[in-house]
Amino acid sequence: MLSKRNLYLLVAFVGALALISLLQRQSHQRTTGRASSETLIAGVYTADDLQRIVVGYGTDGEALVLERQTDGWTVATAWGAPASGQRIDSLLGNLSGLTGEFRSDDRGVVPDYGFTDTTTVVITAEGNDHTPAFSIEVGKKAERSVGNFVKRPGENAVYLTSKGVLNDLGLYSGPGRPQAKHFIDLQAYRVDRNEIEAITLHDGDQTVVLRKDFPEPATAASDTIDLALEPDRSVYEWRLLQPYRKAAAKTKADAVQGALASLRAIDVADPGVDRAVYGLAAPTRTAIVELQDSSTVTIAFGSERQSSDDQPAGRYLVVGDEPTIWVVSEYVVNNVFKNYEELLPED
Repeated sequence: MLSKRNLYLLVAFVGALALISLLQRQSHQRTTGRASSETLIAGVYTADDLQRIVVGYGTDGEALVLERQTDGWTVATAWGAPASGQRIDSLLGNLSGLTGEFRSDDRGVVPDYGFTDTTTVVITAEGNDHTPAFSIEVGKKAERSVGNFVKRPGENAVYLTSKGVLNDLGLYSGPGRPQAKHFIDLQAYRVDRNEIEAITLHDGDQTVVLRKDFPEPATAASDTIDLALEPDRSVYEWRLLQPYRKAAAKTKADAVQGALASLRAIDVADPGVDRAVYGLAAPTRTAIVELQDSSTVTIAFGSERQSSDDQPAGRYLVVGDEPTIWVVSEYVVNNVFKNYEELLPED
């Protein structure tokens, strides 16, 4: 027979179990009572719909700023360098109509999903009228998933999206400070190779001039006169005109042409700094590209930049009168500048 003391303990134990069961039932009802999937960003957005995209990280509300100018998108936090339209389109493609599966609305566990004062990534966009378009907070990457935990600013409800939003910011290992370089269009110069007529290389006190030699075009007879046809610009040979006149090795000259026709950088530098600091005030190395219409583009190569922190080593470069200061690898420089002997055919 139970004593009164044991009876009281048994009643208290049963009451505690009943309370736990009630709380679990209520928690389950809260969890299952909301939709398993919810739209967090309504609508479809393209680059033409927006004026500004701001990415904050932790306490820095403008770690990365992208702005649309009259001539295209720029990376405002990288001295207005041109932005990659492809990268912006990819980001907006994943954010448009963004949905997520509900995970928790418990304020106490929000930090467990990567939402803290120092690690939260916030993406905010402004429309063409400078009114808010959307805003979303991004937390950690989910285990065994390409998606990220996301939530609306100021709310505790956390969702898991299947979209790799952090990947679109160049953050492949998880939340971090977005790097402007991920969004910079690093194509410093591009031209159709067939448009190139001649190349002049100045390297210190040495000058090398290469010019294309096209075969005589055929003629087409008309009723009155013979009409000269345009030459096939994909058929040509290279000739060295300076320092000595001689046939150049086509494959070697073509390699120089290829390096200049699609010139990619690895970084940009502050255009507000005196160009003498970059060795570009009076550059000793230049490549002048002459085009079919007789116009020319001068590409100046400056001094070497040493690597430091997240800045790769390279050499400063500027294209014509453009304001952007590019940094290119030494590999690019070595592919452009060849001396007279290096361009001659093999014996």
